Amino acid sequence: MSRPLFLLNALPRTTLLARHFAKMPTPTPDITLYTTQTPNGIKVSILLEELSLPYKVVPIDISKNVQKEDWFLKVNPNGRIPAITDGKRSVFESGAILMYLVDTYDEERKISYEYGTDEYWEVVQWV
Repeated sequence: MSRPLFLLNALPRTTLLARHFAKMPTPTPDITLYTTQTPNGIKVSILLEELSLPYKVVPIDISKNVQKEDWFLKVNPNGRIPAITDGKRSVFESGAILMYLVDTYDEERKISYEYGTDEYWEVVQWV
């Protein structure tokens, strides 16, 4: 059953939801991960591996304040790791990155739950 267009406008606009109704294909990943060996840095690489997404890594030496250099501040104005770029989009803060990657690339729900379910909101609380 298709829904009237005015109802679609009332729904949250998550990427997967929007693609579902618009029948948009999953974008091709062009992901670069800027990180180092910290818990927050590692959790993004774990998710990328679990989703079998191709990505490049740019190691950031936080002991030398590389994360405060001008080039990195264009990726993440907060000057912290982790951060990713996906094509022209930058996403920073580990929780936001995890939500972005799941919302954009986990169409098969390998590690996520459908928007609005009890399980979805349980996960969001932990992010």
